[in-house]
Amino acid sequence: MYFVGILTFICIISMSVNAKMIVDTDFGNATQEVNIENEQKDLQIKGKLPDGWSDNSNWASLHAEYTPLDENGTKFLRINVKKLTLGWCQLAYNQPLPRPVEGNYYKLSLKLRNPSRASIAIAIRAISEPYEYVIIEKGSFSKYWQEYTFKYQTKPSEKQLGLYFAVIGEGFCDIAKISLQELTKDELIRDTQLSYKDSKVKNILRISRFPLGLQSGWSLDRDNSDTDDVVISEDEKIGISGAPSLKIKSETEMSLWITAFKIEDIMSPHTASVYAQGDWDGKITVACDKNHLASERIALKSDDRWQRIKLTFSPNILGKAYAIKLEGKGTIWLDAMQVESGNEATEYESSLPCEVSLACPKSETSIALVQFDDEKPLIRYCVSGNAKNSKLKVKIVNVYGEEKWIDDIPIGKGFLNYGEFRYDVFPNRPYGSFRIEAHVQNNNGERISTYNEIVVHRIRRPHYWMKDAPNSPFGIHTNSTVRHILMAKAIGINWTRLHDAGSDYLMWYYIEPEKGRWIFHDKEINRYRKYGMKILAELGTAPKWASYYQDVRRDYNGYFDKFYQPKNLDDYANYVKTVTERYKGIIDAYDVWNEPWIHAWWGVGYDEKKQTEHGGYITSEKPMEDFVKLMATAYKVAKSVDEKNIILGFNTTTSPAGNGNFSGNEWTHGVLESGGLDFCDIICYHDYTVEGLGYPNDASERGFNMAFDAIKEKLGTIPKPVWMTEGLSTMMKNGAGFYNHTIPYVSLEDVVDSSDALCRYVISHLGLGVNKVFLYSMHTHSYFPDDALIQYRALITEEGFLHPSASAYSNMAWHIEDTSFVKRLTLAEGVYAYVFEGKDKAVAVLSPMINHAEYKFSFGKDVHISDLFGNPLPSGYDLGDTLVYIWIEGNAEKLTSLLLMTNAQLK
Repeated sequence: MYFVGILTFICIISMSVNAKMIVDTDFGNATQEVNIENEQKDLQIKGKLPDGWSDNSNWASLHAEYTPLDENGTKFLRINVKKLTLGWCQLAYNQPLPRPVEGNYYKLSLKLRNPSRASIAIAIRAISEPYEYVIIEKGSFSKYWQEYTFKYQTKPSEKQLGLYFAVIGEGFCDIAKISLQELTKDELIRDTQLSYKDSKVKNILRISRFPLGLQSGWSLDRDNSDTDDVVISEDEKIGISGAPSLKIKSETEMSLWITAFKIEDIMSPHTASVYAQGDWDGKITVACDKNHLASERIALKSDDRWQRIKLTFSPNILGKAYAIKLEGKGTIWLDAMQVESGNEATEYESSLPCEVSLACPKSETSIALVQFDDEKPLIRYCVSGNAKNSKLKVKIVNVYGEEKWIDDIPIGKGFLNYGEFRYDVFPNRPYGSFRIEAHVQNNNGERISTYNEIVVHRIRRPHYWMKDAPNSPFGIHTNSTVRHILMAKAIGINWTRLHDAGSDYLMWYYIEPEKGRWIFHDKEINRYRKYGMKILAELGTAPKWASYYQDVRRDYNGYFDKFYQPKNLDDYANYVKTVTERYKGIIDAYDVWNEPWIHAWWGVGYDEKKQTEHGGYITSEKPMEDFVKLMATAYKVAKSVDEKNIILGFNTTTSPAGNGNFSGNEWTHGVLESGGLDFCDIICYHDYTVEGLGYPNDASERGFNMAFDAIKEKLGTIPKPVWMTEGLSTMMKNGAGFYNHTIPYVSLEDVVDSSDALCRYVISHLGLGVNKVFLYSMHTHSYFPDDALIQYRALITEEGFLHPSASAYSNMAWHIEDTSFVKRLTLAEGVYAYVFEGKDKAVAVLSPMINHAEYKFSFGKDVHISDLFGNPLPSGYDLGDTLVYIWIEGNAEKLTSLLLMTNAQLK
């Protein structure tokens, strides 16, 4: 059974909904005693659960309690995770789910609230390994009681499936009810019709004209570079709508997602249309949940006539987010976009009489939607339409959920009214991400425009803006596009690793597809360097002609087939020499391969009978020894070209062993015993976790020990610097970010929680003595929605703009840059301080656990205290559950004394 993204509409006669109920649980009626203890695992679970459900956390290390409660007549079960060391707290429905009828659907409903910041997940997955998730909903959900309903199409599967509910992280949530129904197609359509309300609006798009260029929800493909390869701007050419048109100029193939929208009337076909002129060869597509529904070729030749491009499509019954996608190359002007019910495109009109366009003033970071604190906090606006005797209403929302309306802005008589307004309405909280929402209201108090919004990030200018910072610990994976590089540099990131993002720029498979025929990407490499982004290049992959693919001679996986071992190290040496010579003085750090501890990344053959997550790839009899030979080749050749080149080695992991991979301990031990230390300057490893971090013996520390105990046991220490070159901790927290009107669905994400978790990940690794931390990744976005269980996306939203976690990251980087980790202190039970020291500066990052003892800040005026996003905190402030930064002019010992003195005063 699996999720299906596209379903063509069919008509049915009116009927009542009489769906098959599979699960219907009232969690307030919990009478079944639970008492589980495992001292060795540090596992303690007690309380009561409702009939039909059991605890499924015996694999984890945690303390949890299940308590039935009654609050003002609402009965519910409180799931309280008091301590978490490994995994998460999970409930399982005791009965396997019945196999659904092919073509039927599931309707999953639940009532809950989540006052704490633990993440919640409800899923249908395979009962036995491999635990394939076929349905997953995850997020923070609301802190208030709310009912949620999710619908999915399913297909029969040989796997036995179960229903699971999980609390991920420390904290508590309250669950009142879960139900699961199986519906026929007719029942699903009828059920959907019951909630449909005809809005009488003809054009369902929020924004249909573009006097200020791209608006929130528009997104250029991750491989297209803004401002150079693709130039998108508002233009003086007036379009059919009466507003300035949008001009797009691209000499290469480009792809642009255009504004997400929702369709309520799933019973009717719809038609999308846009007016265009120019010289363009490409197509326009309507998609639902990123699956294409209809496309139309665009073949424009240079003239001044507006042509209307139209395409009709049938809605998807389960559609979450529709969008229009423009592809092609040339020069094109767009205006008067419309989506309407019916088979024909009727005369253009906006959804309401007016529209509001919003944009940042032009600056070096405006395409990244970033404003530094030395720039004026301004937003440009343009009201288009008949706005006579009306006013612009603007609401500012910060990441803490505070809202303020600015003074109404009177609108003039013309069709186009331009202006600017300030958004610095929170004087005590000037930093972070801000959502600016705007609409037009007439003198009768009626809204006469659609809503629009823009999310802007106000942060400190980083220490190394547009400059190299070779000693900086902050790294990322990102493509070479102007927008991505500027987003990264603006928040304090100074390194990028070329793996997946940028693989085709330097990896052997891509740049020497045939022996002796080279394809170089100097433009992309130089673009990184232009903006002060240092490069960690990967000397990885092997072309088919040079690898063990020659023995297999069959494609199994288009990705992993590139990572068969090289057969002849002389060919690999020539590749390393070619790359390091060409980019001498441009790139001076090289990673050797990627994750060779996973069989699929270091294969010499393929066994179709072998079943692993990554397929049937098999390694040689001596994989670690083979890898050291590869390391030695890269090291010797790169050093012969330039002795200053930095070579990374070991490429180990925090992961335990599996049927398709070696454990970190196994791999490190094997590489060490094969002489790996002789052929690297840096020891690197990867670390992914979903657990809370920032305390002694957390997942980062345990993983570090898994990766490096073999070295410490033999040598007593780790003799070379350590870089964490790929990892993340927010894979199950990432969501749509801070949007309200941009997305046509409700985001379940708590952006403060995901921001805090991301920064904890970096701090916890630096606190282990790790020199650099490369998050994965800023290039993994596509478009709304992203419903994957695991989302390897860092610092950006689903469509590829900065997430509020980027504002928190920028604050962390601003405080920690040019410092070194000194010590970790325990200030109170559950309160830890990571102390860093730089030139004439010391910084403590306070990392509280959810259930921590009281801790107040009581320092003098020379001690600076700020919250997760950089906003000042007063002396006497009670420590909450997110990171806090304390810094002084002085050294670590002075700061340590102040912290411990405060602790003593509390006691």
